[in-house]
Amino acid sequence: MGYELYLIPAAPEADIEDAGEALLARLPRFTERAAEPSALPECARALEAVLRTDAALAPRDADGRDADGRDDPPPQGARVLPVVRLADPAGLLVTLARTFLRVTIPFDHRGEPARGLFERAFRVLAAAASATGWRAYDPQDAGPLSLGDDGRDGALLIYLSAMDQIRPAARP
Repeated sequence: MGYELYLIPAAPEADIEDAGEALLARLPRFTERAAEPSALPECARALEAVLRTDAALAPRDADGRDADGRDDPPPQGARVLPVVRLADPAGLLVTLARTFLRVTIPFDHRGEPARGLFERAFRVLAAAASATGWRAYDPQDAGPLSLGDDGRDGALLIYLSAMDQIRPAARP
């Protein structure tokens, strides 16, 4: 479980909120399966931009397993969505598919570690957006996401508020 931020291939004149909601409505119909980067040539520019921007991210689960690490067949009626996943030891996860790039920040961090992960996440998002022309969407805020300092700080505030609810700090 984590805070998710998306890049989606929405045209400049498209309503990013509608495009983001449509993507999120479609995703449950798919079972994500890790694939080798060569299986998704459409993602090459985004993948190169992400790896160039954050050297701590490395490929993960490129063995055909689903998002839960299982290699069970997809549920009846579900379609398989090939994805490329990159992760680091802090838990930052980047998932690339033909129709989106998702950055997931686990609900495990507070203070400076959280700020550091958000700074990295926003650098990755900005680099991939620059490489692809895709637009940023924040489902937690249900709207467009600025990839500048204001967008990062706003998303971080929502994340830290959620952390306070999920994992209340120990009281003395």
